[in-house]
Amino acid sequence: MNNSCVLHHDAAMVAALKNNPEIAVNILNSALADCELPGGQAAPMTVLRQMALAQGLEAVAERAGMSQTQLCQALQRKGSPAIKTFLAIIKGIGLRLKVCRAVEHVQEGTLATSTMFAPPHADIT
Repeated sequence: MNNSCVLHHDAAMVAALKNNPEIAVNILNSALADCELPGGQAAPMTVLRQMALAQGLEAVAERAGMSQTQLCQALQRKGSPAIKTFLAIIKGIGLRLKVCRAVEHVQEGTLATSTMFAPPHADIT
């Protein structure tokens, strides 16, 4: 995918998230579920970037307790933020990360994981 396609996709997603912020949780959960696939690690950060753009970088950075520059650096396409930064961004977007046990699918012989998020604007505990 070339850069203009990526930018167009980002713009379309940001617009969709502005118009319907409730879909953000489902999109992020889907992105997290794909993390184990080749190249899948970038998907959650892409979604977080789009969510931050939809809410306004300055507002998200303030709620996350970081500067807008720090937020942008963490959310760049090749960014790999520390867990502390990742959790701060999640909080700044108004989400809370929850983890549950992986469930082994005996018939398929694979390990499936599930990550759930609390409603928007919940505190990280």
